[in-house]
This record gives sequence, C-alpha cells and structure tokens, in this order.
Amino acid sequence: MPIYGRREGSIRIIIYFSVPLCFFQKGGGAVWGEMTRRYWNINLEEMMEAGVHFGQGTRKWNPKMAPYISSKRKGIHITNLTRTARFLSETCDLVFDAASRGKQFLIVGTKNKEADSVA
Repeated sequence: MPIYGRREGSIRIIIYFSVPLCFFQKGGGAVWGEMTRRYWNINLEEMMEAGVHFGQGTRKWNPKMAPYISSKRKGIHITNLTRTARFLSETCDLVFDAASRGKQFLIVGTKNKEADSVA
C-alpha cells in the first residue's frame, strides 16, 4: 500500500513503506505527515552531465508526457530538467523525512548496469 502518491500529468511518484503512516488533507490535496522543506544541492549542469535529460526514443513515448519534454534530438526526447529537479527535490524531502523516522525502503532497479548500485 503506497503511503504517498503524487501525480502531475503522467509522471507519478509513489513511495511505499513497511509501516503505514497517517494521511491528512492540507490545501485540498492528500499530504503525508508534516514535512520540513529542505534545500537540496540539485545542480542542473550536473544533471546534464549525468544524462538525466535523455528520455525515451521518439517512437516509444506517451503523448501525456508532452508537457515534460522540452525538445527532440536525434530520435530521443529531451526532458525538461527544471521540472525534473523540482520533482527530485520533493522526493528527496519525502525520503529524508521518512528515513529520519526510521522507515525502511525498497529500492528497485530495472537495468543490469545499475544492479551494483541498488544491491
């Protein structure tokens, strides 16, 4: 059972924990617990160097992703790094808050290349 879910367009963040937590309504949307907003050193240049902006091929895409795609180049969609950084910051806040409460995480990787990082 997910304890946090957020959806903007077709990007969805779902976080699962082994112990259920309480939800409450704040500002009309479901929010998880009281969280302190933190500053994360998310650098757009480093994200570009890491290749975060490379998306799916132009043939394998969902039209609902259009708001998050900034351009196409050599048959690959280029994602909007500003939006990606915002979502990454929100996710870092959630993970930090949950970790400070002693929650456990299940990290799943789908590519063999990243298997050592996840294990």
